[in-house]
Amino acid sequence: MHDFLSTAAVIKTGQVIYTNLYSRGYGVVVGINGKQRCEPGATPQDRATFDIVFRATGQQTKQLPESILRGVQWKVFSEVATPAEIQALVFQAEQHAEQQAYEAASEQARHALAVAQLRVDPAYEHLEQTAEAGCQSKLAVRNIRKALKAAFPKVKFSVRSDYSAARVRWTDGPTVAAVDDVVKRFKAGNFDGMTDCYEYSRSPFGDVFGSIQYTFTSRDHSDTLIQHAITGAFLRHSDSLAGIGAPAVGDFRNGSLWRVPVDLPRVDNLQQLICRIASSTSVSDSGMATDWD
Repeated sequence: MHDFLSTAAVIKTGQVIYTNLYSRGYGVVVGINGKQRCEPGATPQDRATFDIVFRATGQQTKQLPESILRGVQWKVFSEVATPAEIQALVFQAEQHAEQQAYEAASEQARHALAVAQLRVDPAYEHLEQTAEAGCQSKLAVRNIRKALKAAFPKVKFSVRSDYSAARVRWTDGPTVAAVDDVVKRFKAGNFDGMTDCYEYSRSPFGDVFGSIQYTFTSRDHSDTLIQHAITGAFLRHSDSLAGIGAPAVGDFRNGSLWRVPVDLPRVDNLQQLICRIASSTSVSDSGMATDWD
């Protein structure tokens, strides 16, 4: 299948094509609508459109303009599929469409059931609800405040927001991971660096309690917590830190400990070690608990 169709040749029903877009691969033209211009560079409205079924998946592209099919991202081969293969591919496409419709309906039913269950779940009775689906950023911010207060009643959080982001800040208290577990449920999706686009991901929780594009969490450490981390570092890693004097909190604050190397897994210097311990230490009325070693 190495012979390409001439750009001046008429594309026939059954013509074999190829594209690497969306991993579609090889396909067959199963329907042609309109009159072909058979020349590159003509405007799309002057050309025919083509229905194509892809062999590997049964996916179908309908009414693809001739200007695109004859473009650089598509290849048209001289090979023409037999009527039997065309018929089989059309049947495969119908089966694929039916399966997609069934899966979409099933997912919609599951989503609706989850929404109904959340609306009466006593675990979330402290949160406001909305009857409108979609990204409800103002409601999400209000509920983030309520959810944090319920999860960590004795911690003071600052929750600031704009149209697309909620920024949460606090001192000591729970770790960032613990707060993220509460806050991330209100995210409307994620930014895809590969496509440079934000990908929305509808969830039952977001439909009921609101959602916002971005959530950012930032934890500040008190002098007391930093001192706890310094003491813990020298108690737990006394052998590795032999010959290094225990620093003051001010040394950590001014960043001078970045210049003190340490030989430990996952850390390169004393500043990083103390920061790791402080970041993994949760603070409550009963004291400080560290889960990083």
